[in-house]
Amino acid sequence: TSLRIRAELVDDPTLRSAMVATLDDMSAMVEETLSFARDDARLEPTQAVDIGALIHAVVDEQRARGHDVRCDASLGSVRTLRCRPVHLKRALNNLIDNAARHGAVQVRAGADTGAGQLRIEVLDCGPGIAPEHLERVFEPFVRLDEARSTHAGRMGLGLAIARSCVRAHGGDVTLSNRAKGGLRAFVCLPL
Repeated sequence: TSLRIRAELVDDPTLRSAMVATLDDMSAMVEETLSFARDDARLEPTQAVDIGALIHAVVDEQRARGHDVRCDASLGSVRTLRCRPVHLKRALNNLIDNAARHGAVQVRAGADTGAGQLRIEVLDCGPGIAPEHLERVFEPFVRLDEARSTHAGRMGLGLAIARSCVRAHGGDVTLSNRAKGGLRAFVCLPL
C-alpha cells in the first residue's frame, strides 16, 4: 500500500502506470501464494451438499464471467456429496478458468456408485500439453509458454491449488491430452 501511494505521486504518467501495474501483479502473486500456503481446504468444515447444484453454480459463475461453458451432469441417484463446498468450487473454477483460455469448455459429471466415485471432466479445445509436462503443471508457479502472462492473477498456482483442494477431499485430479485435440482435466472424488 505504501508503494502504491508513492507510485501515484510519480509525475510521469507512463512510469506511474507501469509502476502501478507491477504493484498490482505483485499483489496478486502475494495473495495467491498466501492462499496456497494456508491450504484452507482442510479448515473448512465438511457438509452434505447437492453436488449437481454445486457443479451448476460453478458453471453459471463461469458463464457470468463470459466463458463459453456447457455442462452435462448425469449423476443418477447421487444427490449429495460430503465435501468442503467453497474449496471444491475453487478447484473447479480454477480448472474451468484454465480451460476457458482456449475457447469453449465442456464439463461432464457422472457418478459410479459401484466404484464409489464421483467423476468430473473439464474438456477444452486448446492445443493440449506436451506429455512430459502433464504432471509438472501441477507444481506451484509452473507456467508453460502459452500461459506465461502474469496478468489477471495468473501466477502458476491455479492447478496446484485445484489439486490440493481435490486431494484434501480424498480424490485426485489428472490431466491428459484428448485424441482430437484439447486437454482433459479429470477429477475423481470418493462418494
